[in-house]
Amino acid sequence: MEAHTLHPEIITRRTQHGDRSFAHKHWLEQNPDGRNEEMEGMVHFMEDQLATLAADIPLFSPHHPYHLLPTAIELNGIMNAFNQVETDTQVEDAIWQSDDVLGWLYESYNNYKKAAHKESGDKTEFNKVSIQSQVYTPRWVVKFLVDNSLGKLYLEMFPDSDIKNRYKIANAPKTRTRELKSLTEIRMIDPATGGGNFLLYGFDLFYDLYLDQIENYEQIMMKIKLPNSLLLITLYGVDLDDRAIQLAQLGLYIKAKRKKRSSKIEHFNIVSSDFFLPEYTVVKHLFESEQPLSPELEKIVTDLWTDLQQAYKFGALIRLEEKFSLRLHGLVQQFSQKNKLVFSMYKH
Repeated sequence: MEAHTLHPEIITRRTQHGDRSFAHKHWLEQNPDGRNEEMEGMVHFMEDQLATLAADIPLFSPHHPYHLLPTAIELNGIMNAFNQVETDTQVEDAIWQSDDVLGWLYESYNNYKKAAHKESGDKTEFNKVSIQSQVYTPRWVVKFLVDNSLGKLYLEMFPDSDIKNRYKIANAPKTRTRELKSLTEIRMIDPATGGGNFLLYGFDLFYDLYLDQIENYEQIMMKIKLPNSLLLITLYGVDLDDRAIQLAQLGLYIKAKRKKRSSKIEHFNIVSSDFFLPEYTVVKHLFESEQPLSPELEKIVTDLWTDLQQAYKFGALIRLEEKFSLRLHGLVQQFSQKNKLVFSMYKH
């Protein structure tokens, strides 16, 4: 975020600030007692900075489940490591401005776990899938797939759009072959989001498509606010790795802030499928209003709830809707048969 100048420098240290970051120097001026704390109040300083950032994105909130702050000495070591990157001749100057740097770093971070699992020869159980299946998708592959799916779909509706001259779309249609539809009705989902490479590129393409609509096809373009609307109604993702989802959300947050600094990201449609559900007895009251469920209906609810408790293992293999429809159909048939019997008795 500092590389995109989205906030004053918190990590980057400068000699003119006494080998501190600008934000740390300013914090010490406001909190002089911090000079007497370990590493000049490093922990309290970072807590204040994170609390400020949390107003924009929940990931930085002190109440976030993963809010684990290192010690002052560890924080200092981490900051030193980041600052050494600035002087590393093998690192490109703009590396932190790359959209996919977070995903690339995360895969590298997990490489030792992947290697250890492979060497062990163990079976890949559900809790190891995220480690074993992580593969960094090269940028050119992402561009090719998104350009020739979302981009081509758009040209099938608007073949005269200038988009065809700015994106590499194979066999771009020359005439309209698809019924017109508002962009607000089109969704992009990545069912194995990872660090969000596809969604980050999809954000850019969607943004260009919206601008193309506003400039050239305004009569069929719904008035929306950019870029928040992109995050709220357009981009969807799911992954079984909590950390990867956090990075994907952070990457999209940075994207949105770069487009509009004042924008506030209220929520994302990027979620983790790694979750825990308590026993049904704990939540039973949520399914009951003023009276208990009938035995038949409660059997359906408890059965579905039991399946949901295993969703973190089996994901889309669980067919809740099919099971619910079958069970409900059975209840309806029972109800229908009972009513037929009552009506027959009434007639006679």
